[in-house]
Order: sequence, then structure tokens, then C-alpha cells
Amino acid sequence: MDGTAFLAILPGSPVALVSYAVTTLLVAVLLALAFRTFLRIRTQVHLDRQLNRVSGRKLDTHETMELLNARARDDSLNDSLLRILPTLGRTRLRLRQAGLRRLDIKLYVMGILALTAVIISTVTIPYIPSYAQPLVVALGLHLLIDVKLLGFIIQRRKNRILAQIADALGHMVRGIQVGQSPEAAIADAAEVVKAPLKDHLVLVKQLTDVGVPLVDALSAIAVDIDMPEFDFAVAAVSAQAESGGNLSSALMNLVDSIRARHQLQMKVQALSAEGKVSAAMMVMMPILLFVWLSMSRPDYVAPFYEDPTGEMLMFLAFGLLGIGAYVLSKIARIKV
Repeated sequence: MDGTAFLAILPGSPVALVSYAVTTLLVAVLLALAFRTFLRIRTQVHLDRQLNRVSGRKLDTHETMELLNARARDDSLNDSLLRILPTLGRTRLRLRQAGLRRLDIKLYVMGILALTAVIISTVTIPYIPSYAQPLVVALGLHLLIDVKLLGFIIQRRKNRILAQIADALGHMVRGIQVGQSPEAAIADAAEVVKAPLKDHLVLVKQLTDVGVPLVDALSAIAVDIDMPEFDFAVAAVSAQAESGGNLSSALMNLVDSIRARHQLQMKVQALSAEGKVSAAMMVMMPILLFVWLSMSRPDYVAPFYEDPTGEMLMFLAFGLLGIGAYVLSKIARIKV
């Protein structure tokens, strides 16, 4: 390539050429500084972990859980990402609540970046500058996965735990009534119930086996379960450990309340099912109609693709449709 051909691919005027060079230099400097900062934070985190290992200090409950679950891995990369983006701490908690303990923060971020690269390379996003499209797509994917997908998985997991927790507490009550300790009753209940509650109770048993007090172990698990029913059980065990009392009677009353609440929730879901189906049909009908017209009468919907005003109206229509879907979902959702 000669000099003329090389200059042909650069901006035409000298001012534009200087601006292009300065912008490229600034981007390179910012990327270099960001990478250097990341390496320094990662090195500091790695040194902190080594100092903690050799200092001989007592591990708290959460660190013990990490050691039990975690299989001898280097988490300095995860901790570095959490220091750079502290909001990912909430995502890590939601991953644990969804039962995705093996999916750590670095894999989550790598997945978001990979999906962003695929979308940017295959889809052109209008009305957004090209330099801002990766950030917008990555942020949109993060919000979609964190709020919608993980929220759906967490709610489904909570419903399964709610259907199991009454039987598990009932088994604990019978064990305590025949003279077992609460720790032994929980260990027996862990062998009876199925996943996902079984995984949490097994972790409680492992924590108590290594010397963690039962109340602390249950409190640590309650963060991942995040249900008021389990919090009430933890409060009953904590009150019995501090001041004594009849733990089996308190747990039995809690079991009756949980079963009554579960039955009421199932009845409400059955009564609101028609409204949910109607809301879904109202949202899907315009989309299906637009797809059918695009396939059968492409000339009829061509202005929505070819004319800038039509594109703006189409994006406005889909935006209003999304708002309507959100409002209908809130109306059809009844919390018990």
C-alpha cells in the first residue's frame, strides 16, 4: 500500500486527521491505564488472600462457607471485578439465590461480553452512536439477565422451597420431640427432603460439623434462601438458644402457618391464571400480527423499515408495548 492509498482511508482534512489521531491516542492511554489499574488491584487482592492464609486468624461463617463450597480456587479475579464494579456484588448474591454457585462473577462478565460481541457484530442499532453501542448492549444484557432471568429462576426456586420447608420443619419437630438436638434434627431432615432445600440443609450440617454455631449457620443460609418463612425458623432457633423454651411447639405453629400460606398462594395463583393468560395474549397479539404482515404483505409494512419516521414510530410502538406488558404483569401479580 502506497502513501496515497493509506491517506485515502484516513479523514480528509488535516484537522480531522489530527482529531482522529488524538482520539485514538486518548483511547489507547485510557485502555492502558484501566488495564494497569486492574492488574494492580488483582495483585493486591492476591497478596491480601495470601496474608490472610498465613496470619492464622479465625475464619468467620461466610469464609467457612466459601471454603466448604469452593474447592481450592483463586478468587482474586472475582474480587478485583467486585472492587471495580461493586454493583456486581448484588449479582453474585442473586446467582447464589438462583442456585448457580458454580457461575462466578468472572464467568458472568465473560458471558456478557461474549453476547455483546455477537449482538454488535450481527445487529445494527439505530439512533445510538457506534462507540456507545457496546456499552448500551452490555448494560441492557446485564439488566435483562439480572432482573428478569435471575428473578424468574429465584422466584421459581423459592416456590419449590416453600413447598418443601413445611415437611422439613415437621421432620425437625418430630426429631426434637424424641430427644434429638436441633443439629441432629436438621441433619436428619437434610436426608429426607429433596433439592433445592436439601442443598441448603446439607450446607448447614457441614458448617455445624466444622464448629460453626447453629444459629450462625442458619443465618448465613437464610441470606441465600431469602424467605420470611425460613427467617422465622431461624428466629425461633435463635430465641431458644438464647433464652430457652419449647422449640418444637414454636416450629409446629410455624409449620401450620406455612402450610396455610402455601395453600392460599396456590388458590390465588389458580384464580389469577386467567388474568395472566389474557395479559400475555394482549401483549403477543400486536407482535404476532406485525410478524404476519411482514411475511405476507411486506409492502404494507415497508415504511416501518425504510422511512426514518416509520422506524421511529415502530420503536415507539414497541416501547409502549413493553410498558403495557410491565403494567399488566404488575396488575396480574398478587403477592400473598
